[in-house]
Amino acid sequence: MRKLKALVLLFLFCVTQIAPVLPGLTQSKLITGRLHVVGNEPFTRLVCRKKSGGSYIIEGELLGELRNLQGAIVRLEGEEAGKAPEYGISILIVKNYRVLSINGKNPLIGVLALEDDRLFLIAEDGKIYILTGNLHNKLKDSTGAKVWVNGKVKGSLFSWITKRYKLSITSFGVIIPVNQ
Repeated sequence: MRKLKALVLLFLFCVTQIAPVLPGLTQSKLITGRLHVVGNEPFTRLVCRKKSGGSYIIEGELLGELRNLQGAIVRLEGEEAGKAPEYGISILIVKNYRVLSINGKNPLIGVLALEDDRLFLIAEDGKIYILTGNLHNKLKDSTGAKVWVNGKVKGSLFSWITKRYKLSITSFGVIIPVNQ
């Protein structure tokens, strides 16, 4: 029995040491940077420029969402997939992302909902924001879309229980339009 345990432990040790170098098995990479578009139409590419230097061309299923976040500072998680021949820059296939900053502020991300002519943002963290302010009416046509919103948040005495807040919008952007 002890020999079996020792063999299992030896096997697990070897697999964990060899797996990072086996072809087809890649480790997830995390990068933080600002999103930019480079190139000329119709051959543009989305790039994430790291503050510490270096860039990655962005690809993957989330490319459409990330293109709508140009200028944002984001944290991307994905896998490297070689280099783009036209730029000589590494390619990152993005699997997950988080928006850290837009226009110098930490935005709220969520889906728009309309009820009784009141517009709500149902945020990723489950909080519900009643949207107010001058930009409120411009968002009504985007009900059902995934958006980012910056603004001033006001809570009531019981907001921590109800998870409902008021948000006076100062800026916004659509990440995934309604028709997608």
